[in-house]
Amino acid sequence: MSFTKFNPSWFNDMKIGFICIKNAKTSGGVEKYTLEMARRLCNKGHQIYIYTTDNNDIPIIKGVRFVYVPSIRKGPLEKITGSMFATFYALYHGVEIFHYQAFGAGAFAFIPRIFGKVSITQGHGIEWKRAKWGRLGKLVLILTEAMSVKFSNSVLTVSRVQAKDIEERYGKVPAVIPGGISPIDCSNSDVLRDLNIKRSGYILFVARLVAEKGAHYLIDAFKNIYDPNLRLVVAGGYDDNDPYFRQLIVKAQNDERIIFAGFKSQDDLSVLYTNALTYVIPSELEGLSLSLLDALAYGVPCVASDIPENLEALDGGRLGTVFANADIFELTEILNYVVTNQAAVIETASEAKQFVRLKYNWDYLAEILHEFYIGQRRSNLDNES
Repeated sequence: MSFTKFNPSWFNDMKIGFICIKNAKTSGGVEKYTLEMARRLCNKGHQIYIYTTDNNDIPIIKGVRFVYVPSIRKGPLEKITGSMFATFYALYHGVEIFHYQAFGAGAFAFIPRIFGKVSITQGHGIEWKRAKWGRLGKLVLILTEAMSVKFSNSVLTVSRVQAKDIEERYGKVPAVIPGGISPIDCSNSDVLRDLNIKRSGYILFVARLVAEKGAHYLIDAFKNIYDPNLRLVVAGGYDDNDPYFRQLIVKAQNDERIIFAGFKSQDDLSVLYTNALTYVIPSELEGLSLSLLDALAYGVPCVASDIPENLEALDGGRLGTVFANADIFELTEILNYVVTNQAAVIETASEAKQFVRLKYNWDYLAEILHEFYIGQRRSNLDNES
């Protein structure tokens, strides 16, 4: 075995490709995870390629190259076909670390391995369990998940819950590298004035408006709270023609206290988190919610459904208040308690803020991912010898 291949310089300038994301500006946790990791890995001297199926609103990140790839924009086929094209683009670009973002994308992880590259697939949730998929969509995603786990050099997940699930079903032990928090102090945003809301005068929901995030449960529970001065701010991207969004509009149409704020910038979210009475995440399915971690990092009292991923973010539930998943009655009771017992929940929120800022720091997590890449490439080179 030749020791020249372990020259440290080989690991200081790696070509890393993230495959693949949707809209880099307005989409969800996968996109945020990718962007936050990419900018930090780039700062370490690596060449970063991000492959995207949407070339609108591409952010400018020094040293990071965004590459648009075609796809079939129909259900799970968008991620799968986009990842297929991205894989070949990345080979052309000389990418050495293929980081597939989601199991649907990782169906093509075997291709880079044929050429001696490293393939890593990362799960951001059990994709096939999402409510939006029909029977055929679920079947396709289950198949691509199995291919991703089997063909990748290694598997990553963002939560211990998902890692355990993958290990139990496939016998392969994933590494866990969660997402982080992005708290910033911003006083330049006029979002409170724009939305006509006051400090500590609103309940906050931040997520994409898709069924598994549970906004419909929160709207139903909020309508049971008879406080004319309290507002519910629903912040998250949506499609006007989406049936689920239209369902939410119908639910809220007779209550002027409910505000659909749409997608908000990080500056606006900083102000919304900082001034919220409480943050609520009533999700049915998660990877590990970055918006929940952000809310905790801002010191906002948090209310969450008791799914395992939320309990993990809340350190077993001690860092917030939990309610039975999909139980509107219990959620109503808890919201009433939080509104009328601020002193007690603020004390818990203060402890949560310190805990989360230490454990879920992006710089720390990027360093872990960086070392993981080095270990994977070193192992790959060793296997080639």
